[in-house]
Amino acid sequence: MPHPILLGPPALAALKSLYAASPSVSTVSSTSLVAILTHLTWRKLPPWIQDDPWFRQSTRSIRKGKKGDDDDDILEEMASLSCVLSKLQALAASGSEKLVFPLTGRALHASVLAAIQLAAQFRVQYPHIRDAMCLQIQQHAMANSNPNTRINNDESEESKPNRREDAGMPPAAELLEALDFAIWAYEDSLSTTSDTLRSDLEGKDYFLLAHRRTSKPGHVGYYVAFHPEKKTVLIGLKGTSTLEELLTDCCGRSVEYELRQEERVELTSAIDKVTVGNDESIEVEVGVLGISIEDSRMHVRCHEGILLSARRLADELQPLIQYLSELCGYKILICGHSLGAGAGALLGMIFRARMPWLLEGDCLLQVYAFACPPVLDQATALACCSFTTSIVNNSDIVPRSGLANVAVAMEFLKTIHVRLTELGLSLNGPRNATRFIQKLSQGTEGEFILTLEEARVAMTQALETVEVSDPDHLYVPGRVIMMYETWDTPETDQKYWNESTKMKESPVKQPRNGNVESFVTDGMTEILRLFEVDEFRMFTDHLTSSYSSSIEHLSKSEEKKDSDV
Repeated sequence: MPHPILLGPPALAALKSLYAASPSVSTVSSTSLVAILTHLTWRKLPPWIQDDPWFRQSTRSIRKGKKGDDDDDILEEMASLSCVLSKLQALAASGSEKLVFPLTGRALHASVLAAIQLAAQFRVQYPHIRDAMCLQIQQHAMANSNPNTRINNDESEESKPNRREDAGMPPAAELLEALDFAIWAYEDSLSTTSDTLRSDLEGKDYFLLAHRRTSKPGHVGYYVAFHPEKKTVLIGLKGTSTLEELLTDCCGRSVEYELRQEERVELTSAIDKVTVGNDESIEVEVGVLGISIEDSRMHVRCHEGILLSARRLADELQPLIQYLSELCGYKILICGHSLGAGAGALLGMIFRARMPWLLEGDCLLQVYAFACPPVLDQATALACCSFTTSIVNNSDIVPRSGLANVAVAMEFLKTIHVRLTELGLSLNGPRNATRFIQKLSQGTEGEFILTLEEARVAMTQALETVEVSDPDHLYVPGRVIMMYETWDTPETDQKYWNESTKMKESPVKQPRNGNVESFVTDGMTEILRLFEVDEFRMFTDHLTSSYSSSIEHLSKSEEKKDSDV
């Protein structure tokens, strides 16, 4: 017989109370869904974030079976999420100290939008101005080539070579091949094999020695190959394509690095075999130990995240590269795009400091850096001209992404803000805001808020205000090949180049002719210290396909000149 409590009205009341206190079906479903999504999200997180002690403590979630690795992760810079965040905060703090800017909120937004419109108006109505500036820089570079300085404290000014040919342009075919080597570093990045990369290299008679991928910030993917006939060892460095690599780029604070130059090195080694093909192998010397007998030291300023990547890569590759270079007489060729370009430039600098015999000839080590971000201070960037060639394509924003460029832009925005206030186009009040919107709606056809001469003066003052030699300002290293697509026809450009005083009275509109020109300069040139606002091309010009297209145009121009001769 059932218990009395389960019978009658008391039983119904108890059931109602129990139902009210229990979770509803929808609550249970929502909780289950959140738990499933949390689990899936956790599984999708990169291992370096899952293993981060700070992240695990803040989320109160510890992976099972993971013991004893916390100390190792903390010791390795940028191996943990908390370390990456601290470096980003340090970058923000450094930028805040340098970029003292009174404009905030609506005033800043209005100034930026007005500056973008003004740049578009100049591009459409005065296309010859930019082309004339490039021509002027080119002529100046040809007349006054920079001294080819070396990174060596012991060299006197008189002993530094000043070769005219160092300012010359390498053949377009050479640039195209170096770009291919840089692009191939992106291949097989998601695959567990290196078949595609090996096949491409063998098409150029190179044999793959090593291929490493990266899954942590502060690291860079790479491959190493060698050409037995040319006696060249090739290092291809991967650019930015993952979140981890983007974080490496973003940790861009200028930090000091002590560059050690080893005067004499003793070698101890062991022989091992490295397989380079299906049935081929070569004997290479591994475990080479460099014992510094006497050091000379100097301090340079570098991009923090990329420097960490380059140092790790130098430590990993130095035994093999030192053996092939010093004992086998191999030349070193380093090629990279974007992040790989910056890491390659710093890797070449470190190799030359650690392997002093590389200073004996300019061809013993060569770096080709495509779309290289600013990674070195002014003096060091110039000192890399003898072995580093950086290639910049048109409006590419990455080589212009340094703190110095932001400082110049903000100085120019001050002038824009003053003029907007004078014209009653500020966003203070609905009437002024309406007038400002109407001004923007005019597009490139509207009136200029600054005349051509006023804009030129404001930009010159902004460039002079921002100190080039500031240790927190980094630049593109080495000699820089600046490729640019002309905005104007040659006839119009010549007309306004010869009659520069009529530029303001005679605006013209000309379609782009698609011609690609180039000149050799350095990372401190005016055209690289300014953001070139050219619609979305400042982003698309960074792509490897855009670089390849521009170099192919240069190659066709070279072929045409050769045929005319």
